[in-house]
Amino acid sequence: EADPLSASSNLVDILKKVPMLSVDGNDEIRLNGTTDYKLLVNGKSTGMMVKNFKDVMKSLPATAIKEIEVITNPPARYDAEGIGGVINITSRRRSGGYNGNINANVSTKGDYGAGGYFSAQINKLALSVNLNSGIYNSVKTKNYYESENLGSDLYRYAYNNGHAMNKGENTMVGVEGSYDIDSLNMITISGWGFTGENRSVSNKRYISMDLNKKTTREYVNDLNNKNGYGMMSGSLSYQKNFKKPDKSLTFSYSIDHNPSSGDFNNVIDPVLDYLEYKQKSHNKANGTEHTIQADYYDPISKKHQFETGVKYILRQNYSDTDVHKWDESNNIWVRDNSKINDLDYNQHILGAYLGYVFKYKKLSLKGGARMEYTYNDGVSKSEQKEIEFDNRQFDLVPYVNLSYM
Repeated sequence: EADPLSASSNLVDILKKVPMLSVDGNDEIRLNGTTDYKLLVNGKSTGMMVKNFKDVMKSLPATAIKEIEVITNPPARYDAEGIGGVINITSRRRSGGYNGNINANVSTKGDYGAGGYFSAQINKLALSVNLNSGIYNSVKTKNYYESENLGSDLYRYAYNNGHAMNKGENTMVGVEGSYDIDSLNMITISGWGFTGENRSVSNKRYISMDLNKKTTREYVNDLNNKNGYGMMSGSLSYQKNFKKPDKSLTFSYSIDHNPSSGDFNNVIDPVLDYLEYKQKSHNKANGTEHTIQADYYDPISKKHQFETGVKYILRQNYSDTDVHKWDESNNIWVRDNSKINDLDYNQHILGAYLGYVFKYKKLSLKGGARMEYTYNDGVSKSEQKEIEFDNRQFDLVPYVNLSYM
């Protein structure tokens, strides 16, 4: 919030300046050169940010962000997933009054979008609303390559050339609110919604020739794909503070729902010595994640602090795919059951952690451990049969950190 450029920047602009973080040309975020990290918002995981982080980064104004915390050695209170590090983005909470902005963007690639952000603090109530929508285009790409097959006289030379382009659109809306019941009790609620669609079109021509450079095979391949996706995320938490500074007890619940769908069309038009081929497929899938947790933190004294908590996660996922091939002899689409490869499963994770901090002058010692028990059950579907499966695993993740200032 102290960066003077935040008034005219979005989140991706700010992330480029954060130590230990890097942003490449495709807006991929890396922590110390790796993507093995956990992304949190206000200390909690949200499926929308995880699955659509690149799109959210472009839309979210930097004025909505208070600070960005990078943790390279996460303590025991964080999930063992993404153990390479943690990026925690804290939203800004106004101390009073109103704040808002309207933004618009356009690029030479044909991208354009618009949105707005508004926040207010009225006595005990704090509220913020964020809305953004845009259309994104990729630069049209062309490709050409040729090859020589020394093992064949009939198809000695091969030439491929084609082009491809992508276009997408998305809309995001977010609402956050908190209410201070009194000086020691606070309720926080938040909700996010995200929907979008990507479309890609490509065309490729293949030509092969014999030793005498006479055409022996030729066809044109057209691909037309459309992917739809969305995300709905919500959370509710209650935080009780105590008269002792920094001592707190928090209960929270969150839900993430992630539907997606895809339509894929593949057409091969023969020109010479090749069979006509048409295939279309439709995929529908979604995942829902429920999280319940409780966290307790107590700074016993200036030298001793400890924290503990429990967490339960339920992940429910399913997918369904239909593949059809064109039957030229009967002029109908026929379902291809050999292409069925669906997986439906539930995952239960129970975690608990205990952490301790000892501080003495310039010396600081942190230690703790996290226990996680996971149970999976699901079914794998194919043309032959359905295979049910389940597995269990238990992990104990220790944490030790010694520092001297």
